[in-house]
Amino acid sequence: MSGLSLKKKKDAETETAAKESPKGKGKKGPFDGLAKKQRTRSFAAQARGKLCFAFDFGEYAVKIAVGKIGKDRIDVKHLILLENDERKTKLTAASLVEWRKKINRAFSQRNLSPTGNLGLVTIGCRNYISRQMNIPYAGEEDRQGLVAYEMSSALSLDMEAYLFQHKVLDTYEESGVKMCAVWAAAVPKELCELYYSLLESLRLKPAVMDIDVNGVERLMAADSQLKRAADVGTVAVIDLGIRGTEVSIYEKGLYKTGANVEQGDGRLVTAAKNALGVQIADIHNGNKLVVPPKTVYEILLQADRSENARIFRETVEEWLSAVNMVIRQYDLNHQDAPVSRLMLYGGSPQVSWLKAYLEKYLEIPAEDIQSADCFHMIGRAGKTEHAATQYLNALDLLLIK
Repeated sequence: MSGLSLKKKKDAETETAAKESPKGKGKKGPFDGLAKKQRTRSFAAQARGKLCFAFDFGEYAVKIAVGKIGKDRIDVKHLILLENDERKTKLTAASLVEWRKKINRAFSQRNLSPTGNLGLVTIGCRNYISRQMNIPYAGEEDRQGLVAYEMSSALSLDMEAYLFQHKVLDTYEESGVKMCAVWAAAVPKELCELYYSLLESLRLKPAVMDIDVNGVERLMAADSQLKRAADVGTVAVIDLGIRGTEVSIYEKGLYKTGANVEQGDGRLVTAAKNALGVQIADIHNGNKLVVPPKTVYEILLQADRSENARIFRETVEEWLSAVNMVIRQYDLNHQDAPVSRLMLYGGSPQVSWLKAYLEKYLEIPAEDIQSADCFHMIGRAGKTEHAATQYLNALDLLLIK
């Protein structure tokens, strides 16, 4: 972050998304309060004791966490994974009805009634534009308008076509003027309208839309494992997906920067298919690589003797090299606090050999985020066949205060 002083950083300010329709005025836009704290009470207080349906719309699958926010704990009752149809990987206006039927079917199978309950959505980095900037410090409402104007001007965005969210990363003085460094995101209104329409069609009450990097920040503050790691220094949190990989860097638990790597384990699966001569379904089943780790290591070791094995290894290393580039660029600009730990989550951390390979390739200690002690898995959620790490982006929504 250029132009920032090295003064002690204040607690990051985060504006989360909320939608409240004023009585008698009809609906504003979907999730109109994206950058305004419209609630007089905290979200946790409003949601306490109510069933919340939190959605993470990924490239490979939709992950849904259903739970209740209590005073001192979050009880998670259901974790639902719905794979995307290969021909319709994204939510669109044309596929809205089909998605409603698919999700309702999953709810019915679990005797879940969404009617009147709260709907929450998290937005991944592939679906928004982000930017860091330095602006004069102002009150929240004025700052929000300034962020929207500066971001739309710099990136040639139609301000009316986006909703803007931002957080203050640091405050400092420059030539006697109070300044602030902010991280901002612009989310297409068209996408917000789709999410809003889908939640309404499911008979849910749309309540919150937020950016996933905010969720990881909340998790770092709430979970003892992550809090210990964050207190040590700078952590790179890596969300490994099938079509993309999100790298987010946090210093002392506060978001610093991030990048989306346009590679995931989809190409890895295809390379493994070619190397092993098996079908993709036999390799990637339920977002879990089922080829034994020993077999994968044998493939990697044979790279000098087998063309397929060489392609497989090169695919892995190309992917990890792109992740490494993001981290090394950060280290170059922050030599006083380089990344000291990697934390992995998403679907691909279940590829059990990947962590060790990533750790060796990047020469940084790595660990999987397997669970979080702030979530209490009860009922069917406690028996889910999928590791909770896949659902963290959805689960993190339940930590909004």
